[in-house]
Amino acid sequence: MELQNPKIDGSTTSVPQIIDAIPRKVKESIKVKGTIPILDTHWSFNRHCQGIAPLNAEFGTLGNGSITVNSSAGFFVTFQTISPNQMGTVLSVTIPSNMYDHAAGTQRLGDLLVVPLEISDDDTSKGLVVFYDLTHPNAPAFLYKLTAPTEKSSAAAITRYIGADGQDWCMLMDYQYDDHQMFIWRALAEDVTNGPSAWTAMPTYEGDRLNTGDQYQCFSLVTQTNADGTDTVYLVGFRQDEEVWVWTVNTDDASYGEPTLVDHYTEWNGSDFRMGTGLQIPSKTNLRIFGTPRDPSGSINDYTFNIHVYYSR
Repeated sequence: MELQNPKIDGSTTSVPQIIDAIPRKVKESIKVKGTIPILDTHWSFNRHCQGIAPLNAEFGTLGNGSITVNSSAGFFVTFQTISPNQMGTVLSVTIPSNMYDHAAGTQRLGDLLVVPLEISDDDTSKGLVVFYDLTHPNAPAFLYKLTAPTEKSSAAAITRYIGADGQDWCMLMDYQYDDHQMFIWRALAEDVTNGPSAWTAMPTYEGDRLNTGDQYQCFSLVTQTNADGTDTVYLVGFRQDEEVWVWTVNTDDASYGEPTLVDHYTEWNGSDFRMGTGLQIPSKTNLRIFGTPRDPSGSINDYTFNIHVYYSR
């Protein structure tokens, strides 16, 4: 299983510079058609997508990835497109748990997909972050799950970076929608396929920096390698009123994961960030934002997802 994403080359650009340069209008539109049946009990067209996790890779294709859906049982679909001008295809439909009706904001690290599950039928159950291997996207393989401290896991983000100690780390962030909290875990990159014991829970961020006037539906983490050889981790938040907020996050032990605001970017047009958003890292100098304009349309065995993509080149 591949666990590597491109890191932004900080000697030539930066994460904030790339996002600021992206035109606020849609650059490409993709339609993805699904015919893999979704049972009636797991599908409702008045529910919505919440996260898109495109494949991150050097020379990555525009439209490969996964979409999480809020329904009577939260699920995700994996899709593939050959060209932006051709209809994409749903390759698989996966229901992590029948107990949870909300699969939320998502991201992938190479072939590793993290899917947060937000709302359980059992009020005593905690939110979950479920890990899948997408080496074979037509057959996602369940790996393991992490249990959140509270009942909601509203958006999960993951990245890989080199710490000040020289170790190759993974950071996982899990947003709790109601209280603007961020649950944070750290694991050695070489151990993340070994199971939940690989992850160490770090202090939960409970400050007010994520309380910015509206709710976030999806977060993404991006690592930037700087000219001096150090790595900086950025947190990118997609707010439901079509705003993109960017923070750096602390990778030191003392206040691990604490966000520091860099800037925010407004007036994105053509997509509804509440209906599903995500970030693609296609190269060392580029980022793309994926969004959906509305709910999926169609029937349980003949449905279409409409995806809009923003990028500068």
